[in-house]
Amino acid sequence: MPGSAPSLFTILLAGGRSRRTGELLGPKGLVELRGVPFLLRQVQALRTLGLMPVVVTGFHHEAYAGALAGAAARIVRNPDPDRGPFSSLQCGLELCLKDRGFSGGLFVLPLDVPVPSGRVFEILREGGGGTHAAIPTHQGRGGHPVWLPRPIAENLLAVADGPDARLDRQLSAWAGRGAVRRLAVPDGDVLLDLNTEGAWRAYLDLHD
Repeated sequence: MPGSAPSLFTILLAGGRSRRTGELLGPKGLVELRGVPFLLRQVQALRTLGLMPVVVTGFHHEAYAGALAGAAARIVRNPDPDRGPFSSLQCGLELCLKDRGFSGGLFVLPLDVPVPSGRVFEILREGGGGTHAAIPTHQGRGGHPVWLPRPIAENLLAVADGPDARLDRQLSAWAGRGAVRRLAVPDGDVLLDLNTEGAWRAYLDLHD
């Protein structure tokens, strides 16, 4: 399994406002599935795979930290989440890169993409290695999580605010240098995006 070492981090981006989740559902990380907040389920799923979750909070820090009380996860707060999700990614990268146990790379997963199977993480880590970023694809479409090797992670940490301060644009630039691999995976969950109230309700109907 990819997480045989506890220092293999997965940055879980949870710094947004959850504006599109809807007033009835509230912050997406607190949406309950079988009585458990979704954020906690994400953390538990990553830990089951042997990965160390690094949860980057922002607008809902207090609520999310409370939901994770006692959970085996690292939590870092984005002090200025209005700067956008890339700034949250950089907060997570800073924590991971400074850790003495940091390995050759890490995964990045938005909160609203359910944790896929362990095989996905294996394919990405093995296919990307220490030099290439890796993006999972299913039926020709790209998804998450993304594997970032140390050199690319360090470069992303140094990106200044601006129109290019987006992970997709940065990966496109690295792809132009031949440093990104798109790898087919068997798990369609990599394409899920629970970013609206309708998507959440459909997901809950299937899994609750």
